[in-house]
Amino acid sequence: MKSESVPLSAATRWLHGIVAVGVISMLAYGFVMEQLEFDGAVLLHISCGLTLLLVIAVRAMRRLQIGWPQANPDHPLAQRRTARAVQWLLLLASLLMPLSGLLMATMSGWGLQWFGVELMAWSPDPANPGEVIPVNALLLEIGHELHEITAFVLIAGIVLHLGGALKHHFVDRDDTLRRIWRG
Repeated sequence: MKSESVPLSAATRWLHGIVAVGVISMLAYGFVMEQLEFDGAVLLHISCGLTLLLVIAVRAMRRLQIGWPQANPDHPLAQRRTARAVQWLLLLASLLMPLSGLLMATMSGWGLQWFGVELMAWSPDPANPGEVIPVNALLLEIGHELHEITAFVLIAGIVLHLGGALKHHFVDRDDTLRRIWRG
């Protein structure tokens, strides 16, 4: 696979920052949202998740097209491989998270809205007013489980990624972290 040359482009740095802030914010909001008993909290989470999915998809396509940032050849091979594995983990998990949420939302029977715009109609249960009929209960459960597991995978990946960046900056004192800020 190709690798992006040094310095990193502005588009790479901006997409990295937007996705990082978006994913971390959505993870935090998702955990808080579980404690709220307000349907609007879920609708906002879904709308923001759909929007973030589009940005993540652009970032993933760009990453596959131009490759990963070049690793410092002075770093040990095991460290470079670990970093690349964590980058792949973050890319795949950041895609799986909103996709599993989308699966969960569309299979729930509650329909799908994006900031109030109906994208998929809801399936009211005629026998129980105010309730819905799930489109597919098995896919709903699969989406829910994937969404939950992926949250913890993302958290682990983010901790590893941040830990590596901080190690490069404060222990190795190299330019790895500065590249993402300044290009």
